[in-house]
Amino acid sequence: MKKSRALAQLFALVPGMGHMYLGYMKRGTFYILLEAAVIGLAIFLGRLYLDFLVPFAVLACPIIWIYAFFDCLHTSAKMQREGIDFPEDSFELPVVTDFWKSKKIQTALGVVLICVGSLSIFNTAMNQIDWQIRGRLNFVLPVFASLALIALGFWLLIRPLKKPNGTPEVNQTNEGGEEV
Repeated sequence: MKKSRALAQLFALVPGMGHMYLGYMKRGTFYILLEAAVIGLAIFLGRLYLDFLVPFAVLACPIIWIYAFFDCLHTSAKMQREGIDFPEDSFELPVVTDFWKSKKIQTALGVVLICVGSLSIFNTAMNQIDWQIRGRLNFVLPVFASLALIALGFWLLIRPLKKPNGTPEVNQTNEGGEEV
């Protein structure tokens, strides 16, 4: 059964739904979960009193929506052009799967998480001068979340990077003492 491009365009108004209509369930689920994660991140940042970071998370929502919309349009055009009725539902994210293989990226992400967690603790402490009035939960919950971000950042910085075969990667140096 041929899929209607018009219906795919209509379903594409909701990120991931157009892909699911076309038969790309994994890709559609990814876009739906990505959009939900960004909205959750915006709510989480607001809860940590990091209100100045919320617009960046909110700005990601229309970017994801536009990308998913046009990806669905191009996918439906390709299916129609090539006469594909039932596509092979294989969807891999090389960016995400290769992400953890780089120690530099882990280090950068660890530093960012430590900075965001520290900034959250600072903001929470500054905004909670009247914490007895608001209640202890409004103070304690963001502090624990901030400490969790800092701990995750430190964990990313100190954990050994594993090779694909499961053994820890050891930094090799040449005769001059530089990393290879």
